[in-house]
Amino acid sequence: MDPYTALRPNTSYPPGEPTAALVPGRAIEVPELAANGREIAAGSGLLLLLAPKAPHNSGPLDDSLVSRGEGLMGVTIEVADIARVRDYPVGWD
Repeated sequence: MDPYTALRPNTSYPPGEPTAALVPGRAIEVPELAANGREIAAGSGLLLLLAPKAPHNSGPLDDSLVSRGEGLMGVTIEVADIARVRDYPVGWD
């Protein structure tokens, strides 16, 4: 499971705020979201932290930050058999 987290550029948190000791992975560019990001290994998956390429650039990520604020933007789950998963009943939440 890979969560996608949207952050405003240069976000800083107050001293004493709980943090996780995570090791930064490779830097990436996500043109579809007009964003740059960084992969961070977490267990058997990855966290993907994203920030707009420029403040208020009217890209999809910036639009999400304006309308919903910072936080979890989406989750990707890898499955072994996509055809089997598609056969699950509709409406599972």
